[in-house]
Amino acid sequence: MSTGGTSNRDVADARRIAKGTGIGLVGGAATYVFLLGYTFVALQALGKSGLGLLAIATVVNMLVSETADLVSALQKELRRVIIGQDEVIAEILSRSAN
Repeated sequence: MSTGGTSNRDVADARRIAKGTGIGLVGGAATYVFLLGYTFVALQALGKSGLGLLAIATVVNMLVSETADLVSALQKELRRVIIGQDEVIAEILSRSAN
């Protein structure tokens, strides 16, 4: 251990984590800038009439996506409830058998 109470490995781990975080932040910022630029170019090409169509398509896309997520979560919850009911039924049957 060094004088400060941390080992060289701890410092190396902290640097590795900081480097990974920096790469993630730069990548996220680059993606955001690219998406913003792409949207601006697409809106310029579409014009005023196309903007309404793009807005409607975006809303429909988000609606379908959120609905799919909701259905998936509902299916998981139903499976959990059904499995729980099966366990309760099995316990009741085992008690009645005794």
